[in-house]
Amino acid sequence: MDGKTFHHIYDMDRISLAERLRDHLQCKSYLIFLDDMWSRDAWIFLNHAFATNNKGGRVIITTRNEDVAILADEDHCIMLKTLQWKEAWNLFSRKAFPSRKENQCPESVVQWAEKIVDKCKGLPLAIVAIGSLLSHKKKEENEWKLFYNQLNWQLINNPELNFVIAVLNLSFEYLPSNLKYCFLYCGLFPEDYLIKRKQIIRFWIAEGFVEETGANITMEELAEEYLKELAQRSLLHVAERNVYGRAKSFQMHNLVRDMVVSKCKTYKFSDLVVDHCVTKHKYKTRRISVLEADHASEAPTYGEKVRSFILFDKKVPYSWLETASRDFRLLRVLSLRRASIHKVPDVVSNLFNLRYLDLAYTRVKVIPRSLCRLNKLQMLDLWFTGVVELPREIKLLTEIRYMVATVMSEDNHRIFNCFLPVRFPCEVCHLKDLQVLGYIEASKDMISNLRNLNQLRNLFMMKVEHNYLTELWASIKRMPNLVRLDIISCDSDEVFNMEHLDPLPELETFHLRAKLQDGVLPKMFHGLVKIRDLEMGWSGLQVDPVCTFSHMSNLTELRLYRVYEGVLLSFQAGLFPKLKKLSLADMENLTWIEMEDGTMQSLNFIALIGLRNLKVVPEGFQYLMSLQEMFLQDMPQEFIKRAQREDRVYIQHIPKIRKF
Repeated sequence: MDGKTFHHIYDMDRISLAERLRDHLQCKSYLIFLDDMWSRDAWIFLNHAFATNNKGGRVIITTRNEDVAILADEDHCIMLKTLQWKEAWNLFSRKAFPSRKENQCPESVVQWAEKIVDKCKGLPLAIVAIGSLLSHKKKEENEWKLFYNQLNWQLINNPELNFVIAVLNLSFEYLPSNLKYCFLYCGLFPEDYLIKRKQIIRFWIAEGFVEETGANITMEELAEEYLKELAQRSLLHVAERNVYGRAKSFQMHNLVRDMVVSKCKTYKFSDLVVDHCVTKHKYKTRRISVLEADHASEAPTYGEKVRSFILFDKKVPYSWLETASRDFRLLRVLSLRRASIHKVPDVVSNLFNLRYLDLAYTRVKVIPRSLCRLNKLQMLDLWFTGVVELPREIKLLTEIRYMVATVMSEDNHRIFNCFLPVRFPCEVCHLKDLQVLGYIEASKDMISNLRNLNQLRNLFMMKVEHNYLTELWASIKRMPNLVRLDIISCDSDEVFNMEHLDPLPELETFHLRAKLQDGVLPKMFHGLVKIRDLEMGWSGLQVDPVCTFSHMSNLTELRLYRVYEGVLLSFQAGLFPKLKKLSLADMENLTWIEMEDGTMQSLNFIALIGLRNLKVVPEGFQYLMSLQEMFLQDMPQEFIKRAQREDRVYIQHIPKIRKF
């Protein structure tokens, strides 16, 4: 192309340029690479520039954005994954030791070479760049150790490596502005940490990164869309999914995290407390994450501008926290989960901007009345603390959306009262923004006032008496958004008559611990058409319940504890096509389980617990070809022996069998 033609093309508008390219390709076969495309809109425009001439033209797109990738037909889309460790090691060895026989790593540096490969987490770009650089270094332990310890610095400052960070940085720069803060917030978590979906969503909402849109979507739902987009852009990856296939937790690649942590410091967005040498000075950053503190020294003062304080070092003493938090004024997020504290720090009652307070798994026993002055609080987590009662002033928390509290008793779901409820005042029913509430200790007044909470999505109740059921159901019918309901009776002998109760067709999760009248499942179970997670316990059923559940085609998880007093459970062909997890526990009389070929075709986990009279492995297990894991606990010795000998043929296809 001569200079005149180049300048002519350079001066063209987009439409003219597309037409020129289309004319040029019209009579040709062509192969065009579009590397690192970020925008779907770009493809919509470019697609008009490529001639459709039946001469074998092809376009290959590479992208880190899944939203762009799905532009291709499903069978033309290749999703690249990070390398397995062995593949990563082989690639690294080829680049780092090209002149050695079979690219073998010298013994002197193998320990540090493995650590470096671990750090790369299977990312080929990083493995190739770092391996190539190390090929020029002496194969001496001290030199490789020094390189590993400086790896984060090297990636940013070494000209031969900083293009790795530059590529990752491009992913960040292309983020929409509303997602940048959300993504940076993920840098507050420790390396390799499993970031729970629900937790990070609540942090974002409390910080104000997610705002009400006015449409028919909650802030929680909108935040989950943000998470999906970060995963689609390969900035986070889904580490765990629940049985419905919904993302449960996320992880950030180490190198991505290094980039994020660097940006957080540059922008004074956040800082990490990670060593034992804590400087005593006023922090200018807005967010503090305590990964590891110096317990022996006095805590630093973090300043009044801090908006989030998240504690991961659960060993810090109460006195350290008192000092660290004494200047807080504008705090929105305070997470002291699993901290070694016995009372709420005094400063908390003066944090009038606080939206999120997490005291779960602490030894706190009393919630002071003064805490109820925090009228901007949206989320209060008292899961498994020592708090048995909440003050009446809780009614002042008029913006609260999420409030859960329960007392640990026994960490064993095979025990009826494995945890205890909390006495909520009836005034909690005036908090009309509540979406998640529990575990409430039921009372007549509480039940009658629940009807005011028509925004509830999750409701957890304990100590429920049979004579509360009619009014409880009337209140529940006024909750159109309710998708989860947990009900535990006042004791294991309390008999529930549920025959007169209407079905709850919108319910997706139902946990019920109560003895059912006449040992029969009530008709309302036939109306659970959307149910996906069902747990029942202490039901005293005399009739095989499995056939009653047969209409539950969406069921993905089923747990039955002391449910059935009969001798036979029968799983017929075609039953539970989506079921992933099945747990059967403590059914004393159960001696036989029938499973027909074609039942539970998606099952990947089964637990058999305390079935004392089940002496043989069910033959039908051989039909459960999707099973990946079987868990056995307190099973008869005869069952265990047969599973290892004559009945092994029925379970030999299961990759993982655990016995306790």
